[in-house]
Amino acid sequence: MKRRRRLNKSHEIRDYKRLHRGAGPTAIAEALTARGIKVSPSQVSTALFNAKKLKRRGRRVAASANGRRGRRPAKTLSADLLLATKRVADQLGGIDRVRSALELLERLR
Repeated sequence: MKRRRRLNKSHEIRDYKRLHRGAGPTAIAEALTARGIKVSPSQVSTALFNAKKLKRRGRRVAASANGRRGRRPAKTLSADLLLATKRVADQLGGIDRVRSALELLERLR
């Protein structure tokens, strides 16, 4: 014996809306009721709103093993970053020139 598939009203509402883009909640409810699917216009509005909300949400960042959501920037400077900063300072001609370059960049913002 075949199992009877359960009717998903929200899925039917989304399918009807996809095929009939200009139809409003009342028209969708009337059309689905004529097919034998009993829905109200408010139920149609809710289903369409939730479908939009899910589409907008996008992808979420998965939590890592320790429960943190994502990587946070380090509060301390790494040795590699300090060495790269020293190379830039040497190229610009010293710390004073780096400071003046940073002040100029700040004014440009």
